[in-house]
Amino acid sequence: MSFVVVRGSNSSCNPDCPEWISAQGVITSQTPQKLRHFLATLGNRRLP
Repeated sequence: MSFVVVRGSNSSCNPDCPEWISAQGVITSQTPQKLRHFLATLGNRRLP
């Protein structure tokens, strides 16, 4: 499974377009570890 931050593309909301976490792929036994690592890279950002 892979995780990425997605940002809304509506030009009227720049620079404050909404962002969220997107997940894609097969859930495996390593998915929780990958998600924890990904979340750690976000620092204090709290995204849906």
